[in-house]
Amino acid sequence: MRLYILLIVLILSINVVGQSQSKETSPIPKVPFFVLDNKEVTKDILKKYKENDIAAVAILKDSDAVKITKDKKKDLVIIVTTKVYARAHFLDYLKSKSMDFVKVFSSSQNGKDIVYILNDKALDDNHENMLYFVDDRNFIDLKVIDKGNLKRNFNITDKKWGIVVRTKSKLELVKQTPASRLSPP
Repeated sequence: MRLYILLIVLILSINVVGQSQSKETSPIPKVPFFVLDNKEVTKDILKKYKENDIAAVAILKDSDAVKITKDKKKDLVIIVTTKVYARAHFLDYLKSKSMDFVKVFSSSQNGKDIVYILNDKALDDNHENMLYFVDDRNFIDLKVIDKGNLKRNFNITDKKWGIVVRTKSKLELVKQTPASRLSPP
């Protein structure tokens, strides 16, 4: 994650220097197109966010960027997804997949007594960046387990509920980007 933040800072601070153009590459635009939580924003708005606020970052360039912006002049897009947005997204998605999840989440202490387990790996408190990418393209199933099963199967004793999410291969999950969630602005 720090690498992504560093890359954004680097791109934001670049002063475009003369660059030879070829048919294969295009020059870096003077002002990249920024998307925050599926909305176009300015660089100044992005600067207000701290690293701990960010769940995911994607940088698109050339034809991938043009697909999003529908503007050939905007050939660099930086897509930032906040943890708040990612959390709302994955909660809505999981609620649509399981009434048991709806019951457990609505009775929990805003999710503080829940641990999320993705492909048999317990996630830490910064789980938004992984669960944000779960969607119909990679989702297999979801199972709610109680404290006894959490202890028995995962050796977790400090949570009341476990939300076990299975997806297609980890590689498929990593291939997804925040850009795949965007509708053209």
